[in-house]
Amino acid sequence: MSLSTQLKRLILGAALALAALAPAALAGPAHAAAPLTITQMEVRAAGTYAVVAFTSSEPALVSAEYKPATPAAGATLAGPAIDLVAGGIVGPIVPAQAHELKLTGLSSNTTYALTVTARTADNRTATAQTTFTTAKKRVRITLESIEVTNDGDLIGPGEPVWFVKPMGDGVSYTNQYGDAGLCYPNAGSAGKCKHGTFGEGRFTPLNESGRALQIIFAEEYFDRFPETVGLTAWAKEDDAIGGASIIECLTNPGCPVGDDAATREWRVPQGVEFAEQTVTVPADDASTGFASVLTFHFELVHAQAPYPSPVRNYPLNTWFVGR
Repeated sequence: MSLSTQLKRLILGAALALAALAPAALAGPAHAAAPLTITQMEVRAAGTYAVVAFTSSEPALVSAEYKPATPAAGATLAGPAIDLVAGGIVGPIVPAQAHELKLTGLSSNTTYALTVTARTADNRTATAQTTFTTAKKRVRITLESIEVTNDGDLIGPGEPVWFVKPMGDGVSYTNQYGDAGLCYPNAGSAGKCKHGTFGEGRFTPLNESGRALQIIFAEEYFDRFPETVGLTAWAKEDDAIGGASIIECLTNPGCPVGDDAATREWRVPQGVEFAEQTVTVPADDASTGFASVLTFHFELVHAQAPYPSPVRNYPLNTWFVGR
Protein backbone atom coordinates (compact mmCIF):
# COMPACT_ATOMS: atom_id res chain seq x y z
CA MET A 1 0.00 0.00 0.00
CA SER A 2 1.39 3.39 -0.96
CA LEU A 3 1.98 6.17 1.47
CA SER A 4 -0.65 8.32 -0.24
CA THR A 5 -3.29 5.60 0.18
CA GLN A 6 -2.55 5.27 3.92
CA LEU A 7 -2.75 9.03 4.36
CA LYS A 8 -6.11 9.14 2.61
CA ARG A 9 -7.49 6.46 4.97
CA LEU A 10 -6.27 8.31 8.08
CA ILE A 11 -7.89 11.49 6.89
CA LEU A 12 -11.18 9.67 6.17
CA GLY A 13 -11.21 7.99 9.63
CA ALA A 14 -10.62 11.31 11.37
CA ALA A 15 -13.46 12.88 9.41
CA LEU A 16 -15.87 10.11 10.35
CA ALA A 17 -14.95 10.43 14.06
CA LEU A 18 -15.53 14.19 13.97
CA ALA A 19 -18.87 13.66 12.27
CA ALA A 20 -19.95 11.27 15.03
CA LEU A 21 -19.01 13.75 17.76
CA ALA A 22 -20.63 16.74 16.10
CA PRO A 23 -24.29 16.12 17.24
CA ALA A 24 -23.24 15.68 20.90
CA ALA A 25 -21.14 18.83 20.73
CA LEU A 26 -24.01 20.78 19.21
CA ALA A 27 -26.49 19.51 21.86
CA GLY A 28 -24.44 20.93 24.74
CA PRO A 29 -24.53 19.62 28.38
CA ALA A 30 -27.49 17.44 29.60
CA HIS A 31 -30.29 19.30 31.48
CA ALA A 32 -31.18 18.19 35.08
CA ALA A 33 -34.72 16.89 35.59
CA ALA A 34 -37.21 19.38 37.06
CA PRO A 35 -37.71 19.21 40.86
CA LEU A 36 -40.59 17.05 42.07
CA THR A 37 -43.29 18.99 43.93
CA ILE A 38 -46.38 18.20 46.04
CA THR A 39 -49.42 20.48 45.84
CA GLN A 40 -53.10 20.70 46.79
CA MET A 41 -52.81 18.73 50.05
CA GLU A 42 -56.17 18.34 51.79
CA VAL A 43 -57.02 16.35 54.93
CA ARG A 44 -60.55 15.18 55.75
CA ALA A 45 -60.47 14.06 59.38
CA ALA A 46 -63.02 11.86 61.13
CA GLY A 47 -62.62 10.66 64.72
CA THR A 48 -60.56 7.48 64.27
CA TYR A 49 -59.23 7.96 60.74
CA ALA A 50 -58.40 10.67 58.22
CA VAL A 51 -58.06 10.80 54.44
CA VAL A 52 -55.26 12.91 52.93
CA ALA A 53 -55.40 13.82 49.24
CA PHE A 54 -52.66 15.56 47.25
CA THR A 55 -51.00 15.68 43.85
CA SER A 56 -47.40 15.29 42.72
CA SER A 57 -45.99 17.16 39.72
CA GLU A 58 -45.28 13.85 37.98
CA PRO A 59 -46.00 10.16 38.65
CA ALA A 60 -44.49 9.04 41.96
CA LEU A 61 -44.83 6.54 44.77
CA VAL A 62 -45.82 8.06 48.13
CA SER A 63 -45.60 7.43 51.85
CA ALA A 64 -47.11 9.12 54.91
CA GLU A 65 -46.03 9.52 58.53
CA TYR A 66 -48.27 10.96 61.24
CA LYS A 67 -48.01 11.40 64.99
CA PRO A 68 -49.61 13.54 67.71
CA ALA A 69 -48.40 17.12 67.49
CA THR A 70 -48.36 17.29 71.29
CA PRO A 71 -47.79 13.84 72.80
CA ALA A 72 -49.61 12.87 75.95
CA ALA A 73 -47.62 12.60 79.15
CA GLY A 74 -45.40 9.53 79.00
CA ALA A 75 -46.10 8.92 75.30
CA THR A 76 -43.47 8.74 72.58
CA LEU A 77 -43.57 10.46 69.22
CA ALA A 78 -43.22 7.20 67.30
CA GLY A 79 -46.49 7.14 65.39
CA PRO A 80 -47.94 4.82 62.78
CA ALA A 81 -46.70 5.15 59.20
CA ILE A 82 -47.95 4.02 55.82
CA ASP A 83 -45.26 3.34 53.22
CA LEU A 84 -46.48 2.32 49.79
CA VAL A 85 -42.93 1.81 48.57
CA ALA A 86 -42.53 -0.93 51.17
CA GLY A 87 -45.88 -2.48 50.30
CA GLY A 88 -48.25 -0.64 52.61
CA ILE A 89 -51.96 -1.12 52.87
CA VAL A 90 -53.26 2.05 51.23
CA GLY A 91 -53.97 2.25 47.51
CA PRO A 92 -52.28 0.54 44.56
CA ILE A 93 -48.47 0.40 44.62
CA VAL A 94 -48.03 2.13 41.26
CA PRO A 95 -46.72 5.57 40.38
CA ALA A 96 -49.45 8.20 40.10
CA GLN A 97 -49.93 11.94 40.22
CA ALA A 98 -53.20 12.07 42.20
CA HIS A 99 -52.89 10.42 45.61
CA GLU A 100 -55.34 9.59 48.40
CA LEU A 101 -54.22 7.88 51.61
CA LYS A 102 -56.31 6.72 54.58
CA LEU A 103 -54.62 7.25 57.94
CA THR A 104 -56.00 4.85 60.54
CA GLY A 105 -55.65 4.18 64.26
CA LEU A 106 -56.19 7.81 65.26
CA SER A 107 -57.46 9.15 68.58
CA SER A 108 -60.41 11.52 68.65
CA ASN A 109 -60.05 15.24 69.49
CA THR A 110 -56.29 15.09 68.82
CA THR A 111 -54.05 17.27 66.65
CA TYR A 112 -51.65 15.31 64.41
CA ALA A 113 -48.53 16.35 62.51
CA LEU A 114 -48.50 14.80 59.03
CA THR A 115 -45.61 14.42 56.59
CA VAL A 116 -46.12 12.99 53.10
CA THR A 117 -43.25 12.01 50.80
CA ALA A 118 -43.30 11.37 47.04
CA ARG A 119 -40.52 9.54 45.15
CA THR A 120 -40.00 9.16 41.40
CA ALA A 121 -38.44 6.20 39.61
CA ASP A 122 -35.11 8.07 39.40
CA ASN A 123 -35.20 8.75 43.20
CA ARG A 124 -36.14 12.42 43.13
CA THR A 125 -38.18 13.17 46.25
CA ALA A 126 -40.51 15.85 47.60
CA THR A 127 -42.12 16.26 51.02
CA ALA A 128 -45.02 18.31 52.38
CA GLN A 129 -46.22 18.83 55.94
CA THR A 130 -49.44 19.90 57.61
CA THR A 131 -51.44 19.41 60.80
CA PHE A 132 -55.03 18.31 61.31
CA THR A 133 -57.33 17.69 64.26
CA THR A 134 -59.61 14.68 64.52
CA ALA A 135 -63.32 14.94 65.32
CA LYS A 136 -64.66 14.87 68.86
CA LYS A 137 -66.27 11.84 70.45
CA ARG A 138 -69.99 11.95 71.28
CA VAL A 139 -72.20 9.50 73.12
CA ARG A 140 -75.90 10.24 72.64
CA ILE A 141 -78.57 8.53 74.72
CA THR A 142 -82.01 9.12 73.21
CA LEU A 143 -85.26 8.17 74.92
CA GLU A 144 -87.04 6.74 71.89
CA SER A 145 -90.28 5.58 73.46
CA ILE A 146 -92.20 4.90 76.65
CA GLU A 147 -94.66 2.04 76.83
CA VAL A 148 -97.12 2.05 79.71
CA THR A 149 -98.10 -1.54 80.41
CA ASN A 150 -100.14 -0.76 83.54
CA ASP A 151 -101.29 2.80 84.20
CA GLY A 152 -101.93 2.07 87.89
CA ASP A 153 -105.53 3.31 87.89
CA LEU A 154 -108.77 1.32 87.83
CA ILE A 155 -110.64 4.19 86.20
CA GLY A 156 -109.07 6.53 83.69
CA PRO A 157 -105.41 7.02 82.84
CA GLY A 158 -102.57 7.18 85.33
CA GLU A 159 -100.63 10.27 86.43
CA PRO A 160 -96.96 9.27 86.20
CA VAL A 161 -93.68 11.16 86.35
CA TRP A 162 -90.58 9.45 84.93
CA PHE A 163 -87.10 10.16 86.27
CA VAL A 164 -83.76 9.43 84.60
CA LYS A 165 -80.36 10.02 86.16
CA PRO A 166 -77.27 9.89 83.88
CA MET A 167 -74.19 7.93 84.94
CA GLY A 168 -70.54 7.84 83.92
CA ASP A 169 -68.20 5.05 85.00
CA GLY A 170 -70.82 3.99 87.54
CA VAL A 171 -71.18 7.41 89.20
CA SER A 172 -74.46 9.36 88.99
CA TYR A 173 -74.36 13.01 87.97
CA THR A 174 -76.21 14.51 90.91
CA ASN A 175 -74.70 18.00 91.22
CA GLN A 176 -76.07 19.35 87.97
CA TYR A 177 -79.39 17.55 87.83
CA GLY A 178 -80.19 17.32 91.53
CA ASP A 179 -81.10 14.15 93.37
CA ALA A 180 -84.27 13.78 91.27
CA GLY A 181 -82.33 13.71 88.01
CA LEU A 182 -84.02 14.50 84.70
CA CYS A 183 -87.78 14.10 84.52
CA TYR A 184 -90.59 13.76 82.03
CA PRO A 185 -93.00 15.53 81.82
CA ASN A 186 -91.44 18.77 83.02
CA ALA A 187 -92.08 22.48 82.97
CA GLY A 188 -89.52 23.22 80.26
CA SER A 189 -87.13 26.08 80.96
CA ALA A 190 -88.20 26.17 84.60
CA GLY A 191 -86.73 22.71 84.98
CA LYS A 192 -89.56 21.61 87.26
CA CYS A 193 -90.97 18.10 87.22
CA LYS A 194 -94.74 17.71 86.84
CA HIS A 195 -97.17 14.84 86.59
CA GLY A 196 -98.69 13.78 83.28
CA THR A 197 -101.81 11.94 82.17
CA PHE A 198 -101.04 8.72 80.31
CA GLY A 199 -103.06 5.60 79.62
CA GLU A 200 -101.68 2.27 78.61
CA GLY A 201 -99.82 2.15 75.29
CA ARG A 202 -96.63 3.32 73.60
CA PHE A 203 -95.70 6.92 72.76
CA THR A 204 -92.64 9.01 71.83
CA PRO A 205 -91.75 11.62 74.47
CA LEU A 206 -90.55 15.04 73.26
CA ASN A 207 -89.48 18.23 75.01
CA GLU A 208 -91.50 21.44 74.85
CA SER A 209 -89.75 22.41 71.59
CA GLY A 210 -90.69 19.13 69.93
CA ARG A 211 -87.15 17.69 70.11
CA ALA A 212 -86.17 14.20 71.19
CA LEU A 213 -85.10 13.73 74.81
CA GLN A 214 -81.34 13.21 74.67
CA ILE A 215 -78.40 13.00 77.06
CA ILE A 216 -75.15 13.94 75.32
CA PHE A 217 -71.63 13.18 76.51
CA ALA A 218 -69.38 15.61 74.57
CA GLU A 219 -65.68 14.72 74.74
CA GLU A 220 -64.30 18.27 74.78
CA TYR A 221 -66.05 19.00 78.09
CA PHE A 222 -64.58 16.05 79.99
CA ASP A 223 -61.18 15.92 81.67
CA ARG A 224 -61.46 12.15 81.24
CA PHE A 225 -64.16 10.75 79.00
CA PRO A 226 -66.03 7.92 80.79
CA GLU A 227 -65.43 4.39 79.55
CA THR A 228 -68.97 3.37 80.51
CA VAL A 229 -72.09 5.52 80.34
CA GLY A 230 -75.53 4.68 81.55
CA LEU A 231 -78.58 5.73 83.47
CA THR A 232 -80.93 4.91 86.28
CA ALA A 233 -84.66 5.19 85.58
CA TRP A 234 -87.75 5.00 87.76
CA ALA A 235 -91.32 6.25 87.87
CA LYS A 236 -93.77 7.68 90.41
CA GLU A 237 -97.51 7.56 89.88
CA ASP A 238 -100.52 8.75 91.86
CA ASP A 239 -104.12 7.65 91.59
CA ALA A 240 -105.23 11.26 91.91
CA ILE A 241 -103.72 14.56 90.84
CA GLY A 242 -101.97 16.19 93.74
CA GLY A 243 -101.47 12.93 95.65
CA ALA A 244 -98.82 12.54 98.32
CA SER A 245 -96.00 10.95 96.30
CA ILE A 246 -96.49 13.38 93.39
CA ILE A 247 -96.23 16.34 95.75
CA GLU A 248 -93.12 14.80 97.30
CA CYS A 249 -91.38 14.47 93.92
CA LEU A 250 -92.41 17.90 92.66
CA THR A 251 -91.49 19.86 95.78
CA ASN A 252 -88.58 17.84 97.13
CA PRO A 253 -85.44 17.48 94.94
CA GLY A 254 -84.68 14.40 97.01
CA CYS A 255 -87.39 12.31 95.39
CA PRO A 256 -86.21 8.85 96.53
CA VAL A 257 -84.75 6.23 94.24
CA GLY A 258 -86.09 3.04 95.76
CA ASP A 259 -86.22 -0.61 94.81
CA ASP A 260 -88.21 0.30 91.69
CA ALA A 261 -85.19 2.02 90.07
CA ALA A 262 -83.42 0.14 87.28
CA THR A 263 -79.84 0.79 86.10
CA ARG A 264 -78.35 0.15 82.68
CA GLU A 265 -74.75 0.76 81.52
CA TRP A 266 -73.04 0.69 78.11
CA ARG A 267 -69.31 0.23 77.68
CA VAL A 268 -68.25 2.77 75.08
CA PRO A 269 -66.54 0.91 72.18
CA GLN A 270 -62.95 2.03 71.60
CA GLY A 271 -61.22 2.67 68.28
CA VAL A 272 -64.38 2.67 66.18
CA GLU A 273 -66.06 5.53 64.34
CA PHE A 274 -69.66 4.54 65.09
CA ALA A 275 -71.50 2.12 67.36
CA GLU A 276 -75.04 1.81 68.65
CA GLN A 277 -77.21 -0.28 70.94
CA THR A 278 -80.87 -0.26 71.97
CA VAL A 279 -81.55 -0.73 75.67
CA THR A 280 -84.87 -1.18 77.48
CA VAL A 281 -85.30 -0.13 81.10
CA PRO A 282 -88.33 -0.88 83.31
CA ALA A 283 -89.73 2.06 85.25
CA ASP A 284 -92.33 0.96 87.80
CA ASP A 285 -94.06 2.18 90.92
CA ALA A 286 -94.89 -0.85 93.04
CA SER A 287 -96.98 1.22 95.44
CA THR A 288 -99.66 1.89 92.78
CA GLY A 289 -99.05 -1.01 90.37
CA PHE A 290 -97.84 1.38 87.68
CA ALA A 291 -95.53 -0.33 85.16
CA SER A 292 -93.75 0.98 82.06
CA VAL A 293 -90.78 0.27 79.82
CA LEU A 294 -88.42 2.97 78.55
CA THR A 295 -86.51 2.29 75.32
CA PHE A 296 -83.18 4.12 74.93
CA HIS A 297 -80.89 4.29 71.90
CA PHE A 298 -77.17 4.55 72.76
CA GLU A 299 -74.93 5.91 69.98
CA LEU A 300 -71.20 6.56 69.63
CA VAL A 301 -70.52 9.18 66.93
CA HIS A 302 -67.85 11.78 66.09
CA ALA A 303 -68.28 15.41 65.08
CA GLN A 304 -66.03 18.36 64.25
CA ALA A 305 -68.39 21.07 65.50
CA PRO A 306 -68.35 21.75 69.26
CA TYR A 307 -71.50 21.07 71.23
CA PRO A 308 -73.08 24.28 72.59
CA SER A 309 -73.34 25.40 76.21
CA PRO A 310 -70.38 23.60 77.76
CA VAL A 311 -70.72 22.21 81.27
CA ARG A 312 -67.43 20.79 82.49
CA ASN A 313 -67.39 17.06 83.31
CA TYR A 314 -71.16 16.65 82.94
CA PRO A 315 -73.32 15.33 80.11
CA LEU A 316 -75.70 17.84 78.55
CA ASN A 317 -79.35 17.23 77.81
CA THR A 318 -82.35 18.37 75.78
CA TRP A 319 -84.89 17.42 78.45
CA PHE A 320 -85.11 20.91 79.98
CA VAL A 321 -85.54 23.55 77.29
CA GLY A 322 -83.36 26.64 77.83
CA ARG A 323 -81.17 25.14 80.52
